[in-house]
Amino acid sequence: MDPVDDPSGSTEIDPRLIGTWDSGMDRYIITATAVSYEMDGYGDMNWTGTIRWVSNFTDDAGVIIVQYQTGKEPTYYDYHGEMNVIPLNGRIFQGIYYDDIKPFISTAISHAIDLATYAPAEKTTLGAAKAAFTMGNKGDYIGFQPIYPYKP
Repeated sequence: MDPVDDPSGSTEIDPRLIGTWDSGMDRYIITATAVSYEMDGYGDMNWTGTIRWVSNFTDDAGVIIVQYQTGKEPTYYDYHGEMNVIPLNGRIFQGIYYDDIKPFISTAISHAIDLATYAPAEKTTLGAAKAAFTMGNKGDYIGFQPIYPYKP
């Protein structure tokens, strides 16, 4: 485990993150118990997950691990050919990195993708997700964290 990760973790989210963070094209809707992602024009990539683990790296950065809710998983496609669906194969735990929280103003936020392949980075177990989505591994999963303004 990365030494700057909170070893105890919890399921309690930083209350400064609760709300809707909207870039104009996509948004994260964060409650005390769940995170939803919506992408305009790509409804099948939308997802909702129940918060299963939160680890704070610093006072304003960390990772939220969610478990996709049944029937609210994203659908990914192989865009190199026939547009075939890429199955999740039981990978239902997603990491959402956040940084630089400015309460009710903005935050940098992004869910994990495998930067080597640009494929989904979900894990099959909570333990695997905790081990993968750490501050030390952030560069393996996040190439760019857009700034999302808060939308009341």
